[in-house]
Parts: sequence; C-alpha cells; structure tokens
Amino acid sequence: NPGMEDSAAALLGDTSNAAERARREDLTSKFPTGALAVIDCDVESWAELAPGCGALTDFIKPRDLD
Repeated sequence: NPGMEDSAAALLGDTSNAAERARREDLTSKFPTGALAVIDCDVESWAELAPGCGALTDFIKPRDLD
C-alpha cells in the first residue's frame, strides 16, 4: 500500500485550488487500504505520464462510503 500512496502523490502537480489541496493533504496523511484516488492527467498516451502531471479530482476512503 505505501507504493500506491507514493505513486499517487508523485503524479500530483501544483495547484491553487483549495479543494484539491485539501484532498491532497488527506491523501498524503493516510492512504488506507481500499481508498481510491482519481487523478486527471492531461496526456495523450501512457508514455507521457510523468511526475507532477496530474490533478487530484477525488479521493475516496472506505469509511466515507455509506
């Protein structure tokens, strides 16, 4: 699981969006088993995927589900 958290955090780029910063803080403080990070990367192919290319559009933890 540390690999998922590290990979997700590495993909995230800088943002001025307060909501995205809050999600990022949540992700980097604890990425529990079963959590889902939705990261939007503006790339045309997997080969273009690089550190800092993504925006964290959602972060869902199992305890947040009803």
